[in-house]
Formats: sequence, C-alpha cells, structure tokens
Amino acid sequence: MSSPNLKFKVFLNLIILIFLFTLFNFPKNLNKLINYDYENRMNDIYGYCYPQGYGFIQEIKRKFKFNNVKTINFEDFAQSDFFLDNPSKKQTTDYMILINYDENKHKNFLLDNFKIILKKQKCFLIKK
Repeated sequence: MSSPNLKFKVFLNLIILIFLFTLFNFPKNLNKLINYDYENRMNDIYGYCYPQGYGFIQEIKRKFKFNNVKTINFEDFAQSDFFLDNPSKKQTTDYMILINYDENKHKNFLLDNFKIILKKQKCFLIKK
C-alpha cells in the first residue's frame, strides 16, 4: 500500500529530475562527453579564433612549440594566456598572439613594428 504522501513525493522528485535534465541539457552534454574528444570540446567552447582563440593557440603550440607567449584579446573576453602558460618555462618576449584583432577597428594598435608570422581569421601570430 502506498500513501498519497509517498506518491506525491515520487511525483515531485520526478518533476524535479526532468526539470534538471532539461535545464542542464543532460542528454546533449552526455553525448558530447562520450562522442567528442577533449580538443573538440575545448574548441567548441572557446572557439578556433572567436571568442578566445583556443584552436589557433593550440595550432601555434603544435607548429612552433611555444610556451608562455603573451596574448591580447581585442574583444571583451578573458585573456587566453592560460592556454599556453607553463610556469616552469620563461616567457617568450619576441612573439605575441592577437585574438579577435580587426585591422580596421583597432587602428590604435599598430603592427608596423611587427612581422606577421601567421594569420587566420582574426587571429595573428606576430614577431618583433
């Protein structure tokens, strides 16, 4: 025998569980976690160039073997230094990574004293 109070608690718990599954997109997020590797998930969240340039920075890290390169993000997002930081290594001062740099919009940041090593979308690797 079940009491009406017990049925109500089970019903309420079921409603709360369905609400939480919906709120946090549980099936979609579980699918991403199972079917996509770490790099793809990071690229999905932080973007190749926009918003934080994770994919571009990882490409530079693989091609040039850089650690601790200064990054500047020209949009209103957190800096992307933490994708490259390795506290045990010295910071590279000859190179800089520009994320979301629009040549027409950010004319006050001049690239005259720099050589563009790599440019993809609105991401740049520059050298002094």
